[in-house]
Order: sequence, then C-alpha cells, then structure tokens
Amino acid sequence: MKKLITILFTLNIIYSALSQTIQGEFIAHYKGTMQLGDNNLKNEGFTFIFGHNSSYFASDTNYQFENTGDFGIGSYFPERFLYMNNIYNVSGKYVQTLIAYDENTKFDWKIQNHKKLINGINCQLATTKKFGRDWFAYFAREYPFPFGPVKFGGLPGLIFEVSDSAGQYKFIIEDLKKENINLKLSLNSYKKLSKSNYLKARENSEFSIASFPGMPVQQTKEFEKKLQKLRQMNNNPLELKPFE
Repeated sequence: MKKLITILFTLNIIYSALSQTIQGEFIAHYKGTMQLGDNNLKNEGFTFIFGHNSSYFASDTNYQFENTGDFGIGSYFPERFLYMNNIYNVSGKYVQTLIAYDENTKFDWKIQNHKKLINGINCQLATTKKFGRDWFAYFAREYPFPFGPVKFGGLPGLIFEVSDSAGQYKFIIEDLKKENINLKLSLNSYKKLSKSNYLKARENSEFSIASFPGMPVQQTKEFEKKLQKLRQMNNNPLELKPFE
C-alpha cells in the first residue's frame, strides 16, 4: 500500500510538471509590430491572459489552436510564454520540433516622470536595457499586475505598451476586459531543454535541411537557397543577446 501511494504521488508530480493551468482574471489583446529580419516587417495580434499569480501570452493564431496539432502554424511568432511560480516557461513548435525552456527573467527598470494616455488609461514610462536592446515601457498603476507582453514585467502595473529604441519591436494593448478564464495547457509533447540548447534546436529546425528528410537530391541545393533566404528574413530576433 505504501509503495502504491508513493507511485501515485510520483505520477502526480510528473503530471503537474507536464501540464499547467493559468488562472486568469483578465484577458487583453495586443498588436505587435515586428521587424523580424531583412525586408520582413510583420504585424500580428496577441492574446494575453493574466491573474495575480500567472499569465499566458501567445499570438491570436496560436491561442486559437492551443493544444492542437496546428499550434505554431501560420504565426510569425510561434512561441507561447507562461508565467507561474516566478518562472517563465517558453515553448514553441518549429516544423515538427516541439521544445521548451524555463527562465527566471529580471528587468532593471528605471521609472521616469513622463506619462501618457493609452486607450484612455494613464500610463507612466519606464526604461531598461535587456536582451541587447533599450526598451521603453508604459505601465498603468490602475491595474496593479506586474506583467506585460512576452516576458516583460516587474513594474508596479500592467504594461500597456513596450517598444525598443530602434523601433523594430512594439507591442501595444488594444483592449482589456475582466474575465475569469482557467486555461489548461498540456506540455507533455514538449522536450524541456536549457535555453542555449533550445535556441540551437530552433535554429536547426527552422533553417537546416536536415529537418526535411527524404528530399530528392536534385532539389536539395535549390531548397538550401530558400532556407538561406528565410534565415535572412528572420535574422533580427527580439532577443539580440538572449543571455543579457
């Protein structure tokens, strides 16, 4: 009996590690403008669900197909960002590769005096340097949640807008409403890696011909040229320095 209880307890721990439940109190939508690479400026909508202790951020397309085989298809930003227990879990689907990593992300914000209205809400400016970029964020003390789009957070209010100094990435809130949402996510198909190995696996999956086995030899060179062009179109990630 004792052995059975131990087994059940262990299975419960494993199950908890492979699944997450985001207990949201609000749902927001952001518009993202992203210079992904050479001649590749894209706009995309994002869904943000958050409560006092957790949050979820992903493209509208990915949110629509959450927990289906279509996650990541048709999105310019094929990752989801989950925040729980002071840790971000980042996961994505690249071709047929499903991978994830955990990160404790910290920002050294400097709150400024400048303020402006965003969608009728008073917001205040904060600045920081992170991931190889200088960032400008506007947060609203009216919504005392230390969260924001992607991994941005740690301010005394919800981030309504964040952009980098080069104008290559910008996320701005379009609507926000109070709504209780329990979003259950299954992560059992995602291989957990270190961040370094995640980035390497993502690179190999997206831009290596090895991810497309069975291709006729006569088509290989032409396809490699297409992959090289695709790499150039996606050579400007949000995190220029992922470990800064």
